[in-house]
Amino acid sequence: MPITASMDTSGLVTAIAERLAPGNRPPGFPALLVTLLRELAKGSPVTKDALAQSLGWPADRVVAMLEMALATEYDDAGNVMGYGISLRKTRHVFEVDGQLLYTWCALDTLIFPAVIGKTAHVRSHSPQTGEPIVLTVMPDEVRRVEPRMRWFRC
Repeated sequence: MPITASMDTSGLVTAIAERLAPGNRPPGFPALLVTLLRELAKGSPVTKDALAQSLGWPADRVVAMLEMALATEYDDAGNVMGYGISLRKTRHVFEVDGQLLYTWCALDTLIFPAVIGKTAHVRSHSPQTGEPIVLTVMPDEVRRVEPRMRWFRC
């Protein structure tokens, strides 16, 4: 499904989640990803039981799916600390509803506000110049970019 400017937010979230979930993931993985990101955005480690309850799934299904997501970050108690959005410090600060969070990469800061349905205040640094970059990213648009960029290079 191509992502278009006219797509409604729920369709956009589904399209993003499906693209972020590699093809070898079982059915339901995009729903797990969206729910996990929304829970992490609350600013606390996510227990597997809480994730299962949010999804309305049996806990063993959640555990099995998380075992397939090898990059998942856990704390010492086995709670999820990160999967794209992280509670561990990275170079990409991602503040949502006053919660200081982080993301694994710069692109995450642009995608995840649509997925979680929340505005994020982002602080990072240019990989080329080291200069600070500040963004306000809403679920459906980028509102603020500092410094103002005249062009974009991939």
